Amino acid sequence: DLVYWDHTSDREVRLTRGQRARDPAVSPDEREVAFSMNGEGRSVLAVIPLRADPDPAHRPDPVVLWRGPGRFDQAFQPAWSPDGRHVAFSAWRTGGYRDILVVERRSGAVTEVTHDRAIDGSPRWSPDGARLYFDSDRTGISNLYAYDWAERELWQVTNVDGGAFEVTVSPDGRRLAYHGFVGTGYGRARLPFPRD
Repeated sequence: DLVYWDHTSDREVRLTRGQRARDPAVSPDEREVAFSMNGEGRSVLAVIPLRADPDPAHRPDPVVLWRGPGRFDQAFQPAWSPDGRHVAFSAWRTGGYRDILVVERRSGAVTEVTHDRAIDGSPRWSPDGARLYFDSDRTGISNLYAYDWAERELWQVTNVDGGAFEVTVSPDGRRLAYHGFVGTGYGRARLPFPRD
């Protein structure tokens, strides 16, 4: 379940109860949390207010943003766009697809960033919201990819031997950090990000 801890008051508020919540992502305005909620053999993408009433009787129910049409569809790893209008996430879907989807927060409209046999995960937005980064094994080894949100164009960012996972973008949008696998095990790496 999700628990909110206010470090200024050292107070904890439990946001969910018995909803098997994971992968919390706080909205840019810090009003909501997007998360993966498990139940009935599937997981859905949901949101709940961040600063809920401490009394469980007054807490609102989560609002589901995406529920796959398949009985066992799964939503993972939500990431808010910087303007708070969209949530990107990774989804296992009917037919064995693991794709990156983006749902518009207000309308619920879904955009498929990928739809192929690659395993795509860990989406992260650039600070200006122009690009969406994620890891994918589409070359046989997990590498980082970038998707231009306006142009709807995808390109490969890294070309590593051991794998690149869980990208993070610097606040100025000029560097990427990620986990990688080398001969001695997993480690962190960073790189500047000129498109070429």
